Amino acid sequence: MTEVSGEDIERLANRMAMLVSDDGEADNAGRAVGQLARRLGLSGGDLKQIVLTGADAGFRPGSTPAQRRLEQEVATLRRELLQAEEAARTARHDRESLVVENAAMRVAVYRHRAGARLRRLLLSLGLLGVGLVGAGVAWLGPDIGSNRAGAPAQREVARPDPATLGGRIALVRTSGATLYSTANRAGIVLGRLPSGARVLVQRMEWHSMIQWAEVEVQGQLGYIVTTEIEIF
Repeated sequence: MTEVSGEDIERLANRMAMLVSDDGEADNAGRAVGQLARRLGLSGGDLKQIVLTGADAGFRPGSTPAQRRLEQEVATLRRELLQAEEAARTARHDRESLVVENAAMRVAVYRHRAGARLRRLLLSLGLLGVGLVGAGVAWLGPDIGSNRAGAPAQREVARPDPATLGGRIALVRTSGATLYSTANRAGIVLGRLPSGARVLVQRMEWHSMIQWAEVEVQGQLGYIVTTEIEIF
C-alpha cells in the first residue's frame, strides 16, 4: 500500500459526502468512492478505520472536527473559569477574615496601651497624693491640735471684782457688735455678736480717740467699741 496524502483523503471524503445525495447521485458517489479507494490501495477495512478515527465517541451529526475541538476548548475554558471564580471567592473570604482579625488585633493593642497609660496615670496620681499628704503632715504637723493661724490664744480670764467697772454686764445694741482681738479696727475679727448678746466687761481703754471695752465672751477675751454695747 502506497502512502496516502492529505489531498487523496480530502477527495475521498468529498466523494463519501455525496453518498447521502439523491438515489442517482448516491449511486454515482458510491462507485466513485470504490474506484478512488481501489486506486489508492485502500480496502473496506481501511475505509472503516478512517471513519472511526475521524468520528470519536462524542461525534454529533452535522458537526465538524474543528467545531468539536472548539467546543472542547470552550468547555475546558469554562471549567477553568469556574475554578478561577472559586479561587477568587476563597481569596476574598480569606482577605475579609484577615481584615477582621487585623481590626480585632488593633482594638486589642489599643485597649492594652490605654490600660497601661491609665495604670501609669493612677500610679503617678497615687504617688503624688502620698507626697502631698506627707508634705502637708510635715508642714502642719507641729500645728495640729493648736489654734488657728493668726487667731489669738485663749487665756484664763481673771474674774474681776463685781464692785468695779470690770465686773459689769453689757448688752449688745440692736445693730450688733464686732469682736476684735485688739483694740483696733484693723485687728483680727474674732466674730460678730448678735443684738441682745450678754458680755462681761473687764476694763475700758482708749485707742485712736475711740473708747474700747475689753470683754469676755464664752471664756474668750476681745474688744468691742463701746458705742455697740450698753453697759449696766
